[in-house]
Amino acid sequence: MEVELRVMLKEGKDKVEQFLTENGFIKKGEKKQEDFYFRHKSDLVEKKGILRIRIVDGKDYFYLTSKVSNDNIDDNWKEVEIRISIGEVETMKELVRDQGFVEDVIIKKMRITFVKNDITVNIDKIDDLGDYMEVEIISDDVESARKEINTLLNKMGFSDEDIVRRGYVGLMRDKKKGGV
Repeated sequence: MEVELRVMLKEGKDKVEQFLTENGFIKKGEKKQEDFYFRHKSDLVEKKGILRIRIVDGKDYFYLTSKVSNDNIDDNWKEVEIRISIGEVETMKELVRDQGFVEDVIIKKMRITFVKNDITVNIDKIDDLGDYMEVEIISDDVESARKEINTLLNKMGFSDEDIVRRGYVGLMRDKKKGGV
């Protein structure tokens, strides 16, 4: 189970990077990602599941990911992911559309990833949305993972009010509607 919480970085990423480095997180790298999100035309209201095609600059493959909400909250997803040759990306988009999925949003971002033990921290600069930080733990114990993430966010100076409850897809949908 992927459990993640995110905050908007109103003052940029430098302080966050410094905190992470000083507290034992290892920088794993930077990458440009382009995510194409699809949802089934029969699921346009509830939005319980999505498909994502993720293209990472410089890679000879892309990821196809199925994400299904476990509790209708944007911080708790069951994911199944496969890696496919980059030469098949357009064929995969066509296949997804042929199965009744419609393109929902496209999210383009620069991502810096830090890791410590079971915690992954992504600092994202997202086109049309701004700078965000996601803290993620893969765990079957959702409540314990949320508590661990909240503890880290508090140490970094973020409060519960700073947590953005919507995922990037929801934020981008809001932006498309003129709400963000």
